[in-house]
Amino acid sequence: MPGTQDWCSDSDSQVRTSSAMAIDHPVPNADILAEYALGRQRANDTGTRANDSLMANRASNQENCLTRTIAPAIQDAANLIIRSYVPENEIPWLNQIQDTQPRICGGWVATLPELLVVSGSDELLPAAVKTLALAIASKRSQLRVISPTLWQSYGSTVKLLQQSLSRCGGSCNNEHLAAMMCLTLTELVGGSNKKGDWMVHIDGISTIIQHLGPEFFARGIPHKLFIGFRPLLVLKAIISRTPSFLTNERWIIGPFQDIPASPMQQLLTEAVAIPSVLKRIDLLHTYPAAMANSGGKVLQDALRTILQRLCSWEDRYESKFTGPLYWPHAVGISRPEDICLWFNDVTVANALTHYWAFTAICLVYIQKLELANKTHVLNDAVRQQYVRPLTLICRSIPFLLQESLNLYGSSSVAFLISTVLEIFKWNEQHGGTEIILHRHAVDYAKSQGFYFASSGGLDLGCEG
Repeated sequence: MPGTQDWCSDSDSQVRTSSAMAIDHPVPNADILAEYALGRQRANDTGTRANDSLMANRASNQENCLTRTIAPAIQDAANLIIRSYVPENEIPWLNQIQDTQPRICGGWVATLPELLVVSGSDELLPAAVKTLALAIASKRSQLRVISPTLWQSYGSTVKLLQQSLSRCGGSCNNEHLAAMMCLTLTELVGGSNKKGDWMVHIDGISTIIQHLGPEFFARGIPHKLFIGFRPLLVLKAIISRTPSFLTNERWIIGPFQDIPASPMQQLLTEAVAIPSVLKRIDLLHTYPAAMANSGGKVLQDALRTILQRLCSWEDRYESKFTGPLYWPHAVGISRPEDICLWFNDVTVANALTHYWAFTAICLVYIQKLELANKTHVLNDAVRQQYVRPLTLICRSIPFLLQESLNLYGSSSVAFLISTVLEIFKWNEQHGGTEIILHRHAVDYAKSQGFYFASSGGLDLGCEG
């Protein structure tokens, strides 16, 4: 995928960089967000009429009333975002915000229509929604060059965010969180994730969430926002190898005291323990040899404990179903290595593929620590422990890249592919054979920006 400098002029690049880096510092003044013709894109999208009808006929009369008060252009932008991040068959369920177990992972986008009404005359959230919608429209257009208008809109929205945060004096709200998440997804969809700018917004979201406290997110719209943000908070912590506040017991229990955690959220609870171990591994080289050796053994035990908890999660998850969760899908396949895995639905696929990724990370780091002991041999039997879950991920990529899943499926592969490629690379550097599975699907995902390049995002430390 082309770099940011290929998408816009130097001045536009400077606007983006300065805007992202100034998130914690108020910017005086802000330009009006650049308008764009979303209506033309919608007219050319033949598959969206049915979804528009679903969005127009909200489940609740009260919500119907609220939705109709949103300006048509803004509602169009919100609809495009929802269609892009929610499987079509789940759209009719979006308004069922009840005290029941959430059924849509990442369903925070369903809150946009109501939040847009609450925001009233405030420009921030409408601007953020329009900016994300422009990024999605640009992605759909398949153009190799992203319009500079996108990054101009992005920069203006960040300035509006600065002004709003300055005016509120620390009293942040749901609209701030939703706007920041829109900016995060704009970075990821727009492709600047190579520079890690999306992490800046995640840090801002993290700060606000901690300020509001866990009980704030126990119900209603705040809860939907929290469970939608939590996956990126955890993945960012793993990528940056930084311990997360989400490991605190208050944050494990508080947001789920009224609405039980879904299986995906339970998986994240186990995975959030990984970053602190990775951080401690990074520090081993600063200790004397004897301390580093004993410390390495302690960290191996910590990783094995996480593995045990991950395996327990898998057992509980599988027990919820009467049939298989995935199966071989070989339609039109002539070579065994090209056989894909198919799943009950995209939620199951997301849960299992991330479980496999977390498992592989723990297993490969155990081997890295073992290799510090010069007598350890990395044989084929040992390699197979982490190669197997990575292979399962590779076979799952075609399912997640189905066009019908829109960005909900494809955007979930970035962490997965980055993990696979980093560990496969490390495996080859340590005497393993090259492993190529569904290379065309992996290459396509990378070309579309659904990948965290190690130079600016994912760094599992698999270089040595």
